[in-house]
Amino acid sequence: MLGKSLVRLSGLIFESQILGFNQCLRYESFVIVVKNDTLVTFEDLDSLYGVFPEYYYEFSNWEFMFPEEERSKYPVYVNYNLVEEKDLKAIACNTYCDYREYFNHLRNRQIKINYITKLPLTKVRLEK
Repeated sequence: MLGKSLVRLSGLIFESQILGFNQCLRYESFVIVVKNDTLVTFEDLDSLYGVFPEYYYEFSNWEFMFPEEERSKYPVYVNYNLVEEKDLKAIACNTYCDYREYFNHLRNRQIKINYITKLPLTKVRLEK
């Protein structure tokens, strides 16, 4: 499910899933799969599904994905733009995390969400 080819289409809305987080910013980041591409956003998506259960983060020092049986529970439609290299968010991690898998899938793959909608449809526009 984790994709390698980067989708560079803006202005389109893609059916996607929220399925993980950045290990250092557990509650401030989300990993989204869009058309088999794995992307990360540092925007607050709690307004969509509320706060994610604490046990999703139980093994966060080693795993950036939600538990496998929970990953399909958060479908969304999303419109986004890729963050330019000069604007990528740098993260300083003050705890030990095994970042190998995270960086394997997500290095320089940050997005800025323009519009996101929970499925079934509930409109949410993020403040700029």
